[in-house]
Formats: sequence, structure tokens, C-alpha cells
Amino acid sequence: MPSLETAAGEYAAYGLRVRSALPLPFSAADGRRADVEVVFGKTPAPLPVPWRGRHRPWQAVPGAFLLTVPEVARYFATGSRIVVEPCGGRDAAMAAFLAKQVLAAILQQRGMMPLHASAVADERGAMVFLGAPGSGKSTLLAALTKRGYLAVADDVLGMTIADGVPVALPGLPEVRLRPDSQRALGLLSQPLPRGATACEKRRLQADRPASLPTPIRAFYVLGMGAGNGVEVGLEAPATARDIVANHRYRGFYGQLLGTALAQRRTLAAAVAAAGTYRLWRHSAASLDAAIEGLSDQVEAHWAAVTERTSRHRRSCSPGRSPGTTRHAARP
Repeated sequence: MPSLETAAGEYAAYGLRVRSALPLPFSAADGRRADVEVVFGKTPAPLPVPWRGRHRPWQAVPGAFLLTVPEVARYFATGSRIVVEPCGGRDAAMAAFLAKQVLAAILQQRGMMPLHASAVADERGAMVFLGAPGSGKSTLLAALTKRGYLAVADDVLGMTIADGVPVALPGLPEVRLRPDSQRALGLLSQPLPRGATACEKRRLQADRPASLPTPIRAFYVLGMGAGNGVEVGLEAPATARDIVANHRYRGFYGQLLGTALAQRRTLAAAVAAAGTYRLWRHSAASLDAAIEGLSDQVEAHWAAVTERTSRHRRSCSPGRSPGTTRHAARP
């Protein structure tokens, strides 16, 4: 995978078209009317938030978000416009905070939701991987893209609801992997750069980045347990809502942006329309040693999930005789 490069101009980010004076690490977009404009300028004084929030690095009120990153930049976001005031940071550092924390606020202001997740997609839809840091979200994404899946997002995934269906919005066209994971996947053939450590993740350009929003068909929650092999199980709806809620990216912004209720509605719609499954890799083997078996299990389960979903949609489609609708059970 080649290293990621940026260029100023028009970008596609989380389903939005962004016109930016600051080079951003997203895929290029066409020149149609932008949803969000990024400009350099003077940011306002601290927002009128409760005193307890005045010393946070971020402040928010309905319709406005302010982030201060010492020695990098200040950012003021209002839904369709981001003002960047440099404070000594290089372009790459300023872009890194904007691409995640600031655009997470923009998504929430516009009625969408960012998740701390990775996702891949094929012609059947998108599967989303949730889990604690180190659970294997990025490694599984990279392994599946080697098998022909498109990389939708790594680390931050945008999500919205369209016609009652959760939709994955493509994020940064990159994957972040430790050298050991790169080596296990055949992506690292050269020695590490001087000063690099074996546990430090490196940003790599995704070979097959997705470019279009894709319906989410399944959420997989990665974890570890005792024993051998891989276990897949369906989570109960109430548990699924809590799990997905706990994996919102900067979800706490919503408390002051005034979007907390909209987030709850989005979560409820998402877990009602797409199955949430526990995907446990047992702790007897390391992730790198188990990645091929884990990928095999995910692909087999994904085929079963999407086949049942497809049969369900066909059985509920117009034109069937009354009384013949069948509802497929989830695996």
C-alpha cells in the first residue's frame, strides 16, 4: 500500500462534498456545489457555555462548535462552514484534527452520526466492526480488502438513516495497522523506518476505497473469550442499542449541540434494521495468527446474513399474494 498524500481542493468526506483551503486526507470529489466549506480566518471568542465547560478543549452550543488544539489550530464549525485559525501547526496536523474531531461535530449538526468503527462493503451492503482498541477492527478491514471488499472507513465511520435503513458513509481512504499486522497480511516486506516501534500504527492508503454510501446489513462486535476458534452470536436488541451507543465517536458533543435526541433515534433505527452480532476470537491465539480463520468465519456469516436479508426483501416485495409474506430468522 502506498503512503497517503493530500492536495487542496474538493473532497468527499462522510457523504459530504467539502471544499477546503486546507489540504485534507480524503479522496478527491467533483466540483459540484459543496456541502461544507473550509476556510482560514479568525475564530470567535469562547462560546457561552456553562462554566464547567469553559476549560475544555472543545465548546458547543446548538449550531456552533469550537475546538482549540494548542500549538496546532482553533476550529469553528457551524454545519456548513469551518473556520481554521492556525496556531503554529503544520498543514498535516491541522488536517488530522479537522478530519475527525471537527467533522464529527459537523456530522452531528447535520443529523448524521459518527461511529468509532471500521467497515467494508461489497455489492450486498456494508458490514461494520465495533470493539475496543486493539480488538482487531483495522486488521480485519485490511484482511477483507485483500479478499476483494471495499474499504469504507477505519477508526471513524459516518452513519445516517435513509428510508429506515442505516447507511455507511465513506470516511478516510486509509487503514492504520501495526507492523506485526502488516507483516501477517503480507503488507510489510521492508524493514521499519529508523525510530519506528513495533506497536506503533502506521497510516496506509486503502487499496480499494469505497466511494458511495452503502446500506449497513450487519454490525459485528469484536472481542475475546476463553477456548479455541471463533464464536458468532446474535445480540439482543436492547443490548445492541447499548453497544452501538457506546461506540459513537465524540457522541458527547450532542449534549451541548442539542442533537442527543436525534442520536438516540438514529441508534434505535440502526439496530432495528441491521443485525448486531458478537464476534469473539478466543484468546488462545494472537490476532495476527488467527486473522485468516477470523476472516473465513466473517465471510461465511456475512453470506448467510445477506442471503436471509435478500429472501426477506423478496418475500415482502409488492406483487406477492396476500398472506404469503415470510419473515426470515436471523442466524
